[in-house]
Amino acid sequence: MIGEKLGAAYEREIERKPLNNVMFFGGFALLTFLAVFLFGIRPTALALAQNNKYKKELTEIRQRMVKKLEQIQTAELALDSVQSGVENLNKAIPNDVYMQEFLQELVIASARSGFVIQRVKQADVLGDEIPVDLEMSGQLSELPTFLQEIENMRRFVNIVDVRLETENSIANLKLRVKIYKI
Repeated sequence: MIGEKLGAAYEREIERKPLNNVMFFGGFALLTFLAVFLFGIRPTALALAQNNKYKKELTEIRQRMVKKLEQIQTAELALDSVQSGVENLNKAIPNDVYMQEFLQELVIASARSGFVIQRVKQADVLGDEIPVDLEMSGQLSELPTFLQEIENMRRFVNIVDVRLETENSIANLKLRVKIYKI
């Protein structure tokens, strides 16, 4: 009888254990799911949302940088065009007297138009202005060509005074010009 009672209690214990196992493993599965959700899926979802926010901000920053780069390139092009103008201006108005270069260019310009320079006199330099008195002779018909040659010189030349005497279509010309330096 004791053996039967012992066997019955053991059987009951076995019968109860599957229920305990199911409850234990079910509870463990539920706790595992909660742990994965709380510590795995939720932070991952939050990180993905944050990454999308950063990605959007970085895209906006990139677009602004592209616009700024376009503005810089446009400004560079404008600067390049201005720089060539400044280089031409530096040739027209150098930062030093450079009389020798001016006289060489003047002799070539007068020879092209048929005028011969007889006398050159540099007056006193007044600040940035350098007055130069010129005496020359040539054909009266070539006077417009000579003036055009002066106008086309690399260096800026301002004709201040012109005195013209003619003898048999020969022009004796006295000019006062001013050249400039920066």
